[in-house]
Amino acid sequence: MKYSILFIISCLIFLGCETTLDRMETWLGSEEHELMSSWGAPDRTIESGDKRIHTWDARNGYGEIICKKTFTVESNGRIYSATTNC
Repeated sequence: MKYSILFIISCLIFLGCETTLDRMETWLGSEEHELMSSWGAPDRTIESGDKRIHTWDARNGYGEIICKKTFTVESNGRIYSATTNC
């Protein structure tokens, strides 16, 4: 019984990650300004050569970062990659 519950919880966590990344990937090819209008200002932006990397942090009730969502934007302002550790 104990292992069944742990298995179910693990599956739900995995499916949650999949869903988050799937939703993020719908932004691929979109304009950077559209993402910013929808998500607000990122917690961090890094300029790396001709691209920008924007990261949003999800925090728990204690202020600890529990998830990071990152988009990479090409010099033309289009989003070309999305990653998460959720």
